[in-house]
Amino acid sequence: MITQERILREARILLGQNITGAIDFSEEDILNCLKEKTLPVFSIYMPHIVPHRVITKDTKIPDREGVFRILTPYEVISIERSLDQNGYFSGFAPVIPLSTGNVVCDKLNADMRSLIELQLTFRFLPPNMLEIFPKGWDRDYFDILLKVVHPEHLQTIPHGAYETFKTLFLADLADDILSVRKFFSNLQSAFGEIEINTEKLDVAREKRDETIEALTLGQLKSANRRRIIIA
Repeated sequence: MITQERILREARILLGQNITGAIDFSEEDILNCLKEKTLPVFSIYMPHIVPHRVITKDTKIPDREGVFRILTPYEVISIERSLDQNGYFSGFAPVIPLSTGNVVCDKLNADMRSLIELQLTFRFLPPNMLEIFPKGWDRDYFDILLKVVHPEHLQTIPHGAYETFKTLFLADLADDILSVRKFFSNLQSAFGEIEINTEKLDVAREKRDETIEALTLGQLKSANRRRIIIA
């Protein structure tokens, strides 16, 4: 399981022994880097997907028809898709069963719905609002899938993506540390002058662009892959 402690161990290895005193990053600084830099960027390419129910009467924005607030503790990136049972707005159209148990009939029914019913669509309004179409869609609630930033406990990050996440995090951390250490070529101590070696940090920082490129490529491949959804 991926945890904060595990990623903190990686950070300590990168930092080496704490011989530079106050100019080294504290654990709080490291976690701030994780929260403010690495998680938001990583989540753009590999978001955490969570189901969410919008209760229309509680979340409707006054004077804005069809606009609702998304009340969630997560930082929302975008909306993956609707989880509405059929994804259509019926209006006064006759009710067409979703499933009859017959493959041919179900296909004909689906084709009929697409002709006489309006498909429910939506638009995400950052940071936490949703606009749905058609405007006359009237329900007590609707369900959607949200793309959100992974929480700080890191347990939602896929196990297979750990190395990529670690590389990106260490690159971000190295960049933050180097932005401080560039003002110090060496330090004076009771044992004499200590030269600050940044070579390892430079190597870690240089891997950031390569990691972003790999994440972008993986995202493009995922977008072109056909997904089978079992309801």
